[in-house]
Amino acid sequence: MKKVNILLVIILLMSVLIIGCERRDRAVIERNELVVASAWLPITFDPSMGNESGSLNVNRRLFNTLVWHEFIDGELIISPLLAESWEFLAPDSVRFNLRRGVRFHNGDLMRASDVKFSLERAAVSPAVGFLLNMIDEVVIVNDYEVIVNLHFPFAPILSNLSHTGAAIISERAFREYGAEFGLSRPVGTGAFKFHEFVPGSHVTFTRFEDFWGEKPSFQYFTTRFIPDASMRLIEIETGGADIAIGISPFDVVIAEANPNVNMLRMPSAAVSFVGFNHTREPFNNLYVRRAIAHAVDRETILNNIFRGIGSFAYGPVSEVVWGSFNSHLAPYEFNLTLARQYLARAGLEGGFDTTIAVNAAAQTFVDTAEFLQAELRALNINLTVEVFEWGTLLDMFARGDVNMFLIDWTTVTGDADYAMYPVLHSSNFGAGGNRAHFSNPIVDELLRRGRVETDPAVRLQIYEEVQHIIRDELPWVFLFQGELLNAASTSLRGFSMNPLGDKQHTYERAYWAN
Repeated sequence: MKKVNILLVIILLMSVLIIGCERRDRAVIERNELVVASAWLPITFDPSMGNESGSLNVNRRLFNTLVWHEFIDGELIISPLLAESWEFLAPDSVRFNLRRGVRFHNGDLMRASDVKFSLERAAVSPAVGFLLNMIDEVVIVNDYEVIVNLHFPFAPILSNLSHTGAAIISERAFREYGAEFGLSRPVGTGAFKFHEFVPGSHVTFTRFEDFWGEKPSFQYFTTRFIPDASMRLIEIETGGADIAIGISPFDVVIAEANPNVNMLRMPSAAVSFVGFNHTREPFNNLYVRRAIAHAVDRETILNNIFRGIGSFAYGPVSEVVWGSFNSHLAPYEFNLTLARQYLARAGLEGGFDTTIAVNAAAQTFVDTAEFLQAELRALNINLTVEVFEWGTLLDMFARGDVNMFLIDWTTVTGDADYAMYPVLHSSNFGAGGNRAHFSNPIVDELLRRGRVETDPAVRLQIYEEVQHIIRDELPWVFLFQGELLNAASTSLRGFSMNPLGDKQHTYERAYWAN
């Protein structure tokens, strides 16, 4: 009798396990394509030649960096990628041991020569050189070991090497394909390889079967260009896309109420701001900048346009970024009396005419610019809102062909150096990132010191000092610390967000289940 009972128990347990496995198998939905709806499309597939959202977002799928910022248990951690390990030989020298057996999309094995070529090329790039121009030389020890020597000790070198601009490309493919490399023949080591790009419509990659890591469960990765945020949400609701990047604050409540939509929110490393072209009058006058700062009703903008999503920015560094002193900085209060006084001190009490440039794909920024247009009438400032496609706006920034502008900046390396050096150091005018053409010798020197100082405590002191100066000098009117607002199908699993922005999200592990 006991033997029979034991046998029955074993049979029951096996049945439960089999049924559980069958249920788990049935729960997984087989899908061949992950579709992402985005406001951005790439301008280049060459990682060292594009530092705008569209290129960074898709190139992260094609290419790998030596290291990357992994978001684990609420913390950003530098983790191995193409480099299995590293050690600092000196404050200005790092040895990297490369992962073996990694293949490029053309079948070639990745070797140290590709790393040397990629990093030294990126170090002199007009688009991302500011990230890596501290690299003096990459020394090849053997096929799987390199030493990166710097011109000077650079504390956040690992953070900068996590940026897509530092991705490793195939030297042979680049030399063979020339200009086509960045247009239609990119060759990296990523989980996906190039398939098709239709400008203004979509870009599609296909799974790389010889990928060195865990291969995605789906064959195709497609980014669809949908500039209207509400339409991106509709694509999730109707099943036209799996993930929508950048949901309008107005649509968050709608998304959260829809049982077929998973609304994803996370504080981001972005700071939005109104920038001034400091080479043009009257914005080279601090009193004018302060007048405008006191005329901006941030609270009304946050509550009515951003629907309370995000928080106030008082300086250039988001609080999710290492080295931020945002909460230590005094705000510019909304005070029209003070604003008029500053404008009078600038000799412009009668006001002036000017323009503000905004990206057409960022509707909340367009709405904010129109709100500012109405607000500044109180100062007799006649502000014309000019809306441009992102590529056109980038060209205008490179030429310095703007008066005021409204954008944000995401610190994708997670370090205060990237939050300020590219956009506020005088060596980076225009295409380099300093779109305001802001120049201050004290700020330049402090930012330089912050880069070379290896003691974290001393670096924090430097960054606290420089953020107070920037707050007072007002290269920008600081608006908000951002929040990532993305939406996904409720059947999607495995996708994970990163506070450093869309460029660092993990799509490759996504799958579908009931």
